[in-house]
Amino acid sequence: VKVKQACSVKFQGPKSIPDHWDPSALPDPGFKKITLSSSSDEYQKVWNLFNRTLPFYFVQKIERVQNLALWEVYQWQKGQMQKRNGGKVVDERQLFHGTSANFVDAICQQNFDWRVCGLHGTSYGKGSSFARD
Repeated sequence: VKVKQACSVKFQGPKSIPDHWDPSALPDPGFKKITLSSSSDEYQKVWNLFNRTLPFYFVQKIERVQNLALWEVYQWQKGQMQKRNGGKVVDERQLFHGTSANFVDAICQQNFDWRVCGLHGTSYGKGSSFARD
């Protein structure tokens, strides 16, 4: 008796992306920068955080980086932290990083890497530095 099993795989899209991401702008591999509308909640949230400590600066635009590979790594790492924390929710924060325009695409593609951090990247020692707000 010969038995033949059929197996079908149905593409269901990315495992899990944030609700506010544009699913049509998920290059694989790579990233896409989405310019946010100044009237959107997402724009206002980021603008308010930035404006708290730098109120006299003019924000020209705010872009969301959509990089599915980095998002999945982030989610995995977050899961690992939750496991080490006894399953408790991990405290996430919005952080800001200043850099030269020359390095933006490399960061969006590959994430932060202190080994290629530019002119002032090791001012505070080895690593990437961020500001809370």
